[in-house]
Amino acid sequence: MKEQHKEQIVYIDFLRIFAAFAVVLLHTSAPLLVKITESNTEHFIQGNIINSATRWSVPIFFMISGALLLNSKREFDLNFFLKKRFSKILIPFLFFSIFYFLVSSQTVDIRHFIVGLANNGIATHLWFFYALIAVYLFAPILIIFVKHSNEKINIYILIVWFTLCSIVPFINSMIPILNINNFGVFGTYLGYFLLGYVLFNRSFKKTERLIIYFMGIVGYLMTFIVTHFYSLKAGSFYSILYEYYSPNVLFMSIAIFVFFKYAFNFKMKRTKLLTKISALTFGVYLMHPFFLQYFRESSYLNFLYKDHLIVTTPFIAILVFSLCVIVAFIISLIPVLKKVV
Repeated sequence: MKEQHKEQIVYIDFLRIFAAFAVVLLHTSAPLLVKITESNTEHFIQGNIINSATRWSVPIFFMISGALLLNSKREFDLNFFLKKRFSKILIPFLFFSIFYFLVSSQTVDIRHFIVGLANNGIATHLWFFYALIAVYLFAPILIIFVKHSNEKINIYILIVWFTLCSIVPFINSMIPILNINNFGVFGTYLGYFLLGYVLFNRSFKKTERLIIYFMGIVGYLMTFIVTHFYSLKAGSFYSILYEYYSPNVLFMSIAIFVFFKYAFNFKMKRTKLLTKISALTFGVYLMHPFFLQYFRESSYLNFLYKDHLIVTTPFIAILVFSLCVIVAFIISLIPVLKKVV
């Protein structure tokens, strides 16, 4: 679906680009959150304002993947699926795993690399691949399921998913004495995968959209306010409302997806640049931590991390995002490397 219709589905390209930038902004503001342990409340508050507003970005990527993959009109072929889809994941995953291992390690130790690769111990942001690979391994079952399903059954499954993968783990986190069984992390991302498919295909009346947007705003305020007060009370960063399974993050993710579906649902005469940037967002995700680290450690850019962070943090994110797009584009022009982005 992505290959066949990416120029026609304009809002998906806009959504992917916006989500990629939000991920960069999320990681740019993340260091500010731990400032609470240094009693630097001002920096923590600014970081919380920004980071709370970007928690939907990762779920959106799973939702986009589900929307496109589960809607594919191609007759399902397991061999084609495994070869085509997994090559697009595994090649970048292995390449950047090696890259970040070499960058962060003082000595090259194959055993340490294998252990790190097996335990998601090479680069923090590469956790996304472990979750995505797990979802993709299960995707063939979902592809066959949705072809024989209907909206009523899909919504029923999403209600069950919301209960067991969002409400229950959220309650477990808020009340540690409880340990109610749930589907765990894998179920969380698999549910977002199906959710993207349902939102992609379902039409929403204006009243329904307004309710969804209102819940999205409530989700943001809930994320910011609860994180703010619990962190100040504990004297350390309180992260439960930041978790991707949290209902507040789910509400934000749905609101953002539906908003783009209707606000950017128009035809464009020229989509080449848009679709090209959209295609490069995978590379942006893979490379941005490397450039963010350089920005943080650069003596020439230190001033950006000291004052007016509510302004300088998005500015840094814009610079890093733009730089990553340029580098990813250059890499995409090199035949031997283009598959890594």
